[in-house]
Amino acid sequence: WSSIRNDEHPSGLIIGGGESGVVAVFDAASLLRGEQLNRVGETRYHQGHVLSVDVSTVNSKWVCSGGALGSILLWDMNSPLNPMSPGTPNFNHQIKCVGWNRCVEHILGSLTNERCSIWDLRRGGSPILDIADIGGGVEWSIMRWSPLDGTTLCLASQSDMSPIVQKWDLRYASAPVLTYQLHSRGIFGMDWNAYDGNLLATVGRDEQVLIHNPGNGHLLGRVAIKGWARCISWNPTNPNLFAISFFDRPLEVHSLTPFPSVDSSNEVSDATELELSVIPAWMGTGSCGVRFSYGNKICTFEVQPHAATNTLRSVVLIKKIQENRELGRRVTELQTALDTNQLSSFCEQRALSATDDLQTQLWTILSKQTLNSSRSDYLVMVAPHDHGEVRDDALEDVLKQMDSCQLSREEDSEDEQLTANREQIQRAIAPISFQEIPIDEKWYLDSLCDGEPRKAIAAAVMRKEWTLALLLAQANADQNVIRFIAQQIDRDSSSCGRTRLAALMAAGMWDDVLHSWDLVDWRRLFALILA
Repeated sequence: WSSIRNDEHPSGLIIGGGESGVVAVFDAASLLRGEQLNRVGETRYHQGHVLSVDVSTVNSKWVCSGGALGSILLWDMNSPLNPMSPGTPNFNHQIKCVGWNRCVEHILGSLTNERCSIWDLRRGGSPILDIADIGGGVEWSIMRWSPLDGTTLCLASQSDMSPIVQKWDLRYASAPVLTYQLHSRGIFGMDWNAYDGNLLATVGRDEQVLIHNPGNGHLLGRVAIKGWARCISWNPTNPNLFAISFFDRPLEVHSLTPFPSVDSSNEVSDATELELSVIPAWMGTGSCGVRFSYGNKICTFEVQPHAATNTLRSVVLIKKIQENRELGRRVTELQTALDTNQLSSFCEQRALSATDDLQTQLWTILSKQTLNSSRSDYLVMVAPHDHGEVRDDALEDVLKQMDSCQLSREEDSEDEQLTANREQIQRAIAPISFQEIPIDEKWYLDSLCDGEPRKAIAAAVMRKEWTLALLLAQANADQNVIRFIAQQIDRDSSSCGRTRLAALMAAGMWDDVLHSWDLVDWRRLFALILA
C-alpha cells in the first residue's frame, strides 16, 4: 500500500504481484468504499510469478518487485512505465521476498530459498553481500528489516524440519547473531513492529501466531488460529493491531488489547486470549510524569526508593499552584507580541526597563536576533573594550611584515616599500643545516624524509612540543591529527589557557571551547564565536 496521494487517488495506491510477471496497481479509495477494486494499470516486465512487492518507508515513491530467475525491478511511482534493475543477481532463483531497508533509502534486500542478497543502489552491478545458511536444511520464506537500525534483519524458514528464525547483523555477516526455533512447523509470515523493536510476530503451519523478542529469542505471547495463514502484518499507525491473511479464509484482525463489543457479522477476531509477558514500548509511561488540571492544580507521579524495604514505590502528589498575577501579565504581553509580530519592540522595551546591565544586554541581544542583525552589530555590542588602546611600534612593524608576506614570491609589485620589506624578511631567514640539528632531534627529519610525518608528530606529542606538533600537522593538512593534538593539549594541565584555546580553535572544536569556558565571561565567548 503506497502512501502517495493526489486528487485522483486520495487514499493512495495498492500494488500487488501476480502470475506471468504481472504487477498490478489499484486505487485504494475503491477498496475503502466497499466497491470492486479499481485497477489503475498493470505491467508484465517480469518473467514467471511475482511473489513479493514492497514500498519504501523512507521514500514512498519507490517500489520494488521480485520475480523468477532472480529478477528484481525498481519502480518510481512518478514514472511507473520505466522500471529499473539494481543489477545482475549472483544466482538465478525465484525471488520469494523483497524488502526496503527501513532506515537507509538506497539499501534493498531480496530472498530466495537458499540465500538473502543485499543490494546497494549506489553501486550497480551485483549484490554487495549474500548471506546463507549452508547445509542447515532451511527453506527461507520471508525477510524483515529491523525498524531500529539499518544493519539488522531477520529471516524465517518455511521448512517443517527446520522452522527457525535467524537474526543477522550485516556488520558481522560471517554467521547469524542468533538462531532460535519456536514454531513446530514451517513459518509462512513474519513482521517486525515499527514501534517496538523487541516485538517480532510470526505465523506458521502449526496454526499459531507467536510474538517473540528477536534480541534473545524469548517467547512473549501466542494466539491460536484456525487454518494456514499466508502472511501477517502490524498496523503501521496503530501498533496494537496486526492482521493475518489466510489461503482460504477472510482476513483476521487481532489486537494486543481487547476490542470493544462488535457486531458478530464483522470479520474481527476476539484477541483476549493474547497476553504479552512484557509491556510494549509505546505503552511505557516512564518513571515520572506530570498532568495539569483546572483550578491551578498539578498532579505528579514518580518512582522513589524505599529505604526500609530496599524497594521502589510509586508516589502520586497533587499540588495547587499559587497564582502569580505578575507572571501571568508578562506571559500575556509576550503572547501578544508574538501574535502581532512585534517581538522586536517587546524586547527593546524590556531592555529599557531592565534594572541591571546584564538584563539590558540580554534583551538587546534578543531584539537584534529578531531583526536578523549582522555579526558586526553583535560584536559592537558585546566585544570587550577594557584592554585599552596602547600603541606598540614593534607590534605595528610585525603587522606590516605580515601584510607584505601575503604577496606571493613570484608576484612583481610596484610598491617599493613592500619590496624592501620582502627582501628584509628573506635576508632574516637563516639557512637550515642538517648538521646543526641535535642528534636526538634528527629522527624528526628522517621521519619526514621517509614520508611518515605522523611518526614525527607522535614524537612531538609525547615530548609535549605542542607548537612543533601543530606545525607539522598543519603542513601535512591532516585535520584529524590536528583534532587529536588539540585534545591532548586540552587534557594537559600544564598547558596555559591561550595555548589550549588556540589549539581548539585550530581544530575547529568549538563544542569543547563552549564547555570549557567560564560562563562568567560569556561576552568574550560570544564575541569570539562571532569573530
